[in-house]
Amino acid sequence: MKTESPQKGPTYSPALLGFAAIAALLLAFSIWQQVTTARFATLMLLAKKIERAEPISADAIPTYIKQTTGIVAAGYCRSDIVRAGLTVLLADLDRQNSTDDYEAWAAAMARSEDYLHHALACSPGDGNLWVRLAMVRFAIAAEPRELAHLMTQSVNLAPAEPNIVAARFVLWNKLNAATLQEASRAVDSDLRLLLTQAPMPMLKSTLAAPSETLLPYLRSAAALIGEPRRSRIEAAGITLPRP
Repeated sequence: MKTESPQKGPTYSPALLGFAAIAALLLAFSIWQQVTTARFATLMLLAKKIERAEPISADAIPTYIKQTTGIVAAGYCRSDIVRAGLTVLLADLDRQNSTDDYEAWAAAMARSEDYLHHALACSPGDGNLWVRLAMVRFAIAAEPRELAHLMTQSVNLAPAEPNIVAARFVLWNKLNAATLQEASRAVDSDLRLLLTQAPMPMLKSTLAAPSETLLPYLRSAAALIGEPRRSRIEAAGITLPRP
């Protein structure tokens, strides 16, 4: 009597199984990205309105600022989400006044500092994040050496990006002599770049009112630029200190 061998199911090659596994992972990742985008869609929309200086409702920032803590807690590092959160946080800081409500100001500062540490863990090569952290630490009264380190990191990582250079000069103009001395190489680097390459409108706005502590560095940097460039600068209505 003849016995039939049991039928075997279809067999798949290892390559096909690997392809299916990769496809499943990509699908899961795509779904996760869509869910994440949906979760922070309103936050990103609010950030765009802030960046464009469009009007927003009075409760928009207080309402959505809570989402920034969720970004940190969940460890999100997606650049568009992290950037949106930072924009909203900085707008929140602009609203705060330590004299009117110290507790709210202190909470906003602490929240911003935590967020910037998270953002830097995600993107340590972003020079803008380093200068933003320096601004927050300056407001909290950090030590000169710490501020100098943060600002030097920003200069090293983003030596020539106009918006970041402009942000640094906002702080350079506020720092005391001890901090500027600690960061003297970075200060000199920024000033040389500004005086030799910056367009006149940026140069004029940045050097509109140099502080007494920044003035010696500006004088030294101005002494190194050629006469043709100095003439163009002064023709634009910008007064440079002479040695």
